[in-house]
Amino acid sequence: MDSRTEANLNQLAGDVHFLTAPLRFLWHALLWFLFLLCAPAIFLIVPILAVKYASQDEIWLLKWVFGVLGPFAASFWFIIIAGVLRRRDREARGMEWNGGVLHGLGSMVFGFMVSAAAMFFFATNYSVRCEWNDSAWFTGASIALLSPFALLYVWRLLKRVDVGGR
Repeated sequence: MDSRTEANLNQLAGDVHFLTAPLRFLWHALLWFLFLLCAPAIFLIVPILAVKYASQDEIWLLKWVFGVLGPFAASFWFIIIAGVLRRRDREARGMEWNGGVLHGLGSMVFGFMVSAAAMFFFATNYSVRCEWNDSAWFTGASIALLSPFALLYVWRLLKRVDVGGR
C-alpha cells in the first residue's frame, strides 16, 4: 500500500470516529442514566451478595466504588424526590408550578455535597476502617449516603410544625 492510500484510509477512519462521536455520547449517557435509575437496587443487593460470596480483594474494590459512585446516585435521587415533594406542596397550596430549575440545581448540589461529606467522614473514621466488619461498613455507608434524605425529612417536619400541621 502506498503512502497516499494509507493517508486516505487514516482520513476516512478519522471521519468515521468524528461522525460516530454523538452516537457514542448518547450511548454513554443512556448507560449512566440506567445505572442511576437502578442504583438503589444495586446499592442494596450487591453489598449483601458481596459480603456473602466475595473475597476480601473484591469487597475492598466494592467499598471504593460504593464510596465514589454513591454520592452521584444519591444526588440523582435527591433531585427527583425533592422536586416531586416541592411540586406537591406548591399545588396543595394552590400555587403555580413553574419547574424550579434553580431548585433542582440547589437540590443536586445539596444532595451531592451532603452525601459525599458524610461518606468521607464515615469512611475516614479510624474505628470504622479498622474495627468494623464488612456488613457493618456497608450498613453505615448506606446511612451516610441517605443523610440528605434524612435532612430533607427533618426540614419538612420542622416546616409542618411551624405552620401548624398543614
